[in-house]
Amino acid sequence: MVAGPLGNDQPGRAARVKARGACVVVPRRQLSAGRLHRAVMLVLEDPTYREAAQALQRTIQKIDGPGSAAEIVEQVLNLRSDRSGFQNARKDAVAGLTSKCGA
Repeated sequence: MVAGPLGNDQPGRAARVKARGACVVVPRRQLSAGRLHRAVMLVLEDPTYREAAQALQRTIQKIDGPGSAAEIVEQVLNLRSDRSGFQNARKDAVAGLTSKCGA
């Protein structure tokens, strides 16, 4: 995979996929036809990128996205009105998703 993040959450997502060894990132300011070509060739020629991407694919396939989202919504709806309850539930929800994603 080659990522060319343009903005919003894309740079962070690209960095996480790169950290898993599944992609090469070509930053927007460094993007050119030559750099993009080299990145694509590297990913195509080095089997470790494919293996890492397939490992991520297997992990993602195990995640129940709608179920996880519903759990988070339920946790938020069941919170007490005080701020500490919200903070703790948010931390628990994030920790639960992180453990399901293998991060």
